Amino acid sequence: MKLLSSVGSIGKLCLEFYRRDRGAIKLADTYNLSPAKTLVVIAEDDDEVNYYAMAHLDEYVASIYAQEALLFTSSKFVEQNAKNLSKNIAEIIFCGEREIEEILSYYRLGCEYVNFISLCRPEENTADGLVGASGITKEDLICYCNYRLFRYETVSAYEDFLHE
Repeated sequence: MKLLSSVGSIGKLCLEFYRRDRGAIKLADTYNLSPAKTLVVIAEDDDEVNYYAMAHLDEYVASIYAQEALLFTSSKFVEQNAKNLSKNIAEIIFCGEREIEEILSYYRLGCEYVNFISLCRPEENTADGLVGASGITKEDLICYCNYRLFRYETVSAYEDFLHE
């Protein structure tokens, strides 16, 4: 009886992976994602993190040899400022928390065209506790952890951007 219970659980897990994989394929097809066009989700409540994510987006796109990024966000700050901070944005799609969570599920599966920018999501991947440790900044974490940029041009401080 216990073995059947385990098999049922494995079957449910496989079905969930299949559903997410089909969703990721549909997302890629709908938005024509490819090595030249990547999807970046900026879904942070912290506008300073969002600022650095947008300010370094062009460097990220170049580092993966893409030409443009499709930007999904749930942040009004991102929606209003992204085009001023990055020239490689194909489109900005404002979406709700449910859509962000769905895309996060694809990211967890390793969907190759999705990059999820956040210091506190997914929960098992949090880096926000590192800010301030040994002089690490939010900009460092975005560049190193999210974009995997090990050499990057420091941009003006978030506070300076707000006062421009």
